[in-house]
Amino acid sequence: LIKTSGHYTAQQLYAAFEPMIPADQRERARIAIDWIVVLSNRFNLDELALCAILWIETGYGNQGLPFRHPNYLKENNLGNLGKTGDSKQDAEAQPWVNIQDAVFGLVAHYVGYAYGSKWRTVWNVDDLGKPQTWDKRFDLAINNTPNRAGVKTLGDLNRRWAIDRDDDYGGKLAERANALVNAMSPLVETPSTPPEPIPGEGEPMADPLDLIRPYLVE
Repeated sequence: LIKTSGHYTAQQLYAAFEPMIPADQRERARIAIDWIVVLSNRFNLDELALCAILWIETGYGNQGLPFRHPNYLKENNLGNLGKTGDSKQDAEAQPWVNIQDAVFGLVAHYVGYAYGSKWRTVWNVDDLGKPQTWDKRFDLAINNTPNRAGVKTLGDLNRRWAIDRDDDYGGKLAERANALVNAMSPLVETPSTPPEPIPGEGEPMADPLDLIRPYLVE
């Protein structure tokens, strides 16, 4: 679930998804994928794993194509978070105001699984607010890992992120991640942390999170 180098770009991932995205959802999908890549680089996350979750959980219909599920269309729920099949729990599931907030909810939930109780090593509450603001089930994700220490693989998400009827949620995530890789151009090596400025070549690019910091709430 954690990756420190060798990240794919948003352009590569969007190009892999694009043939499957309904025309009226392309802009929202682009925003979602852009932010997944930004946050994956910042938190050392595997963007392919996040995109595989996105594919499954926004999938709908006989073929399970992404960006079609009613929970996504009506509530911006990118991970079916809180949707358990119980009508009361489903009704109480957290909605998100816009797609950018929804990505932060999805990523916060993933961070809970990937880092467990050590989430503070990557998530700066002064910059981003508390992860529980973005994902009300954040603490549940941590508590759903052995000794609250996080989990490491897609297979470990089976019966945690979701209960699959074939008991193979991790395997299905891996299939989709591999399908995305096969649809993409070669890997682009990018560091997970911003580079230091080179003397005489100006300052590095602004942190994309600066765009949202004025709107963060505790």
